[in-house]
Amino acid sequence: MPSITNDAPTVELELSLEEQWVVHHVLTEYIDIASGEDADLPKPVVEIALAEKIEAGTFAFTAFELEKLRFRCRFHARNDASPDADRSVARSLADRIDDVYGQTVLR
Repeated sequence: MPSITNDAPTVELELSLEEQWVVHHVLTEYIDIASGEDADLPKPVVEIALAEKIEAGTFAFTAFELEKLRFRCRFHARNDASPDADRSVARSLADRIDDVYGQTVLR
């Protein structure tokens, strides 16, 4: 069986400790929900890989990973059940991903 390698270009995304905490929460929340027995959501394969990167202190992401991270942050920011402080951090990070990487990487 051929091995699969991922040699897609990556970009560094600086994350403050607060952003790391919120991103980890955003990702693990989706992982928990999507992994439930009754869940009718896509399997959280990318979210698991992203959470592992955050836990390892690795902040180099592919365009696809940045897009997924931006999507999850936007969803969290719009969720009334999310803590207000988390929502503002998630919104700010999603906006920063758009501003810094949107033109060159995500499109």
